[in-house]
Amino acid sequence: MPRCARCGGAYQLVERARAGDLCPSCGGPVCACINCKLYHPGAYNDCSSTTTDPVHDKERVNHCDEFIPAEKPVPRRSRASSWDDLFKKP
Repeated sequence: MPRCARCGGAYQLVERARAGDLCPSCGGPVCACINCKLYHPGAYNDCSSTTTDPVHDKERVNHCDEFIPAEKPVPRRSRASSWDDLFKKP
């Protein structure tokens, strides 16, 4: 069963995910890059697919035809922790 990257709550889809589908736990959009199996931070456009259009805000709803709900989405990281990791001393 797919899980929301924002809250970790499980959601069920009747068919394909649509742009208006929301997580029942937090109300966030289901069709967002962070909830997709192809979402891969660090890859080109942060996506494993090479045929998708760039999406600038990965947490907002988008209309990607290649969206595949992720069973275990990539955990969200705060910008502060990402910044700290960038300059972390070895």
